[in-house]
Amino acid sequence: MPDTDIRPARTAEEVERTAVAAGRAFDDVPEAEFRRRIVDAPALPIENTLLGFDGDELVTSLQLYERQCWLHGAPVPVAGVGNVQTAPDRRGEGHASALLDHARTVAVEKGYPLVALVGDPTFYARLGWHPLDTAATLVGNPEPVADGEGGTRGRWKPFDATDPHAVDALAAVHRAERRGVDGALNRYPALWHDWVFEVLVAPTDVLWYYEGEARTGYLVRKRSHDEVVCLEAGYRGEDRRSFLTAAWNRLCATPTDGDERDADAPTAAVTDDPSSDPPARVRWDPPLDTLAAVLDDAGHDRRTETVRERTGETPMVWADADLLAAATGGAFDDAATVADRMVGAERWFPALDKF
Repeated sequence: MPDTDIRPARTAEEVERTAVAAGRAFDDVPEAEFRRRIVDAPALPIENTLLGFDGDELVTSLQLYERQCWLHGAPVPVAGVGNVQTAPDRRGEGHASALLDHARTVAVEKGYPLVALVGDPTFYARLGWHPLDTAATLVGNPEPVADGEGGTRGRWKPFDATDPHAVDALAAVHRAERRGVDGALNRYPALWHDWVFEVLVAPTDVLWYYEGEARTGYLVRKRSHDEVVCLEAGYRGEDRRSFLTAAWNRLCATPTDGDERDADAPTAAVTDDPSSDPPARVRWDPPLDTLAAVLDDAGHDRRTETVRERTGETPMVWADADLLAAATGGAFDDAATVADRMVGAERWFPALDKF
């Protein structure tokens, strides 16, 4: 292990320095994206940026983000490791390994039983992290399907960012969707305000689902080139099958100018998409749930792909046995069991919780 001088950041300028370094370290991610995740990220304490120096040279850095995971009926704190970078000309010297080892120590000192990240499974497995290799998403053709059971016909409405209670209502549906599901990641309510809408998505990426006058569900999607992605969907009504069917069909819709105010239409399109062309494919990140049966009944051509197949990276988790056992009343004490529950919950970190 190299003699890396590791310490937390002391100033905002040092935090900004890591964003510049990360932009130089990764050709496929622009510096502006790292600035959003690091410099512009609200509720990220300066000391949660960890720095590794060789003399005066910054050779490696990362950030620690606060998250939660439901285990044994309670939310367990999770430290999310993000933006791990090493200067390209200093790779292979062990600086990142030393920093990651230190980051786990810091997380334990702060009382986090779990530490999680998304990265190269070969590299991180050697450092004691457990992979979630089977975490997968669905990819299908943008073909609307019918709900053959004659379920509730809801309607979609745009998210109103000027409504002071809208974000709290969204967080409430999110909590209801995940509460008590072992292995499900839960977002702190403040993160909706300070992370999702300040850093990751625009309000126009979010749609409310109404049944009558009640807001019972939501859909968060993103259009990227010829693909539309369902980043997240939440529901707390009585007809999940109809909701998921409507969500799928909404992703398949082509935006038009004439129906953005037609809130009574079950799959009303909203003119907030930069393209008027239908997507070439739909990617669904949330759990399939009863949508799988709907797609199967329709003979829909679909496939699944793991995170590793799509990106070359894999969700990884590490656990401190003593803290984990204390937090879960002895129900869990190792990372492998937690990883299995996370995969089973199908609610791993979506793009909205990217570190």
